[in-house]
Amino acid sequence: MTQQLYSHNGSLPAPLPFRITLSDGRARTDPTTFTPAEIADAGYVAADPKPTPGADQVVSWGGSDWVVRTKTAEELAAEAEAARSVLNANLAAYRWDVETGGVDLGGSQIETTREAQAQISSTYSALKDGLVTSVEWKAATGWLVLDLSAFTPIAQAVATHVQACFAAERAVSTQIDALTDAELPGFDVVAAFDAAKT
Repeated sequence: MTQQLYSHNGSLPAPLPFRITLSDGRARTDPTTFTPAEIADAGYVAADPKPTPGADQVVSWGGSDWVVRTKTAEELAAEAEAARSVLNANLAAYRWDVETGGVDLGGSQIETTREAQAQISSTYSALKDGLVTSVEWKAATGWLVLDLSAFTPIAQAVATHVQACFAAERAVSTQIDALTDAELPGFDVVAAFDAAKT
């Protein structure tokens, strides 16, 4: 059952407070014991239930009753812009999860956290520049000694994975920008990203 709301001196309807003050200055407590006469004497007026607005409507309190009006073009544009921002934020968060979630290389999982990316890039550069001829590398299956030819596929897989993630984010962001306002609520960021990255 919906709780009855009351307006006090034209204020936004709310449940009765625990304490009300009558016109003669006496205070009453415990809303379950207030009589209709006491409620009215304290300046509280029962409000109709708040109507449910349509998709392009907004409901506000007019001081004595609820007012339903159609949203302005500016309000609709602001809502659409906010919805696009949320979609792009969700897209960036999902790209981050995929980017840093690892990549499979021949059945082995390679870490792709930002720290792992930096370490792999640094190690590849050291091997490529001849600073070292081999590296001790800790894989999920144990320690390996890798030279440039053995390490290159790892660096390449990680770089390809990371770039594919950013390319997918850019593609989906472009899709979001092209959506009509009506298409925004049903747009699936995850599905779009997965399809773009494939």
